[in-house]
Amino acid sequence: MRWFNWVGLGMLVSDIGLIDWVFLSNLYESNIILMITLGAYTLVAVGLSLWDSPSEVEPPERPT
Repeated sequence: MRWFNWVGLGMLVSDIGLIDWVFLSNLYESNIILMITLGAYTLVAVGLSLWDSPSEVEPPERPT
C-alpha cells in the first residue's frame, strides 16, 4: 500500500464521524451544500484508498 492509500483510509475513518454529525444535526433542516460536500469527500476518500500504484504492478513477462 502506498501513502495515498493510507490517507484515503484515514479519510474514510474520519468520514464515519462526519456523516453522523451532518445527518444528526440536519434532521429538521436540509443543508444540501453540506451534503454534496460530504459526498464529494467520501468519493475522494474511496478513490484514494482504492487507487493502484504503478510501482506495485508487475510488468508482463516477455515471450522467449
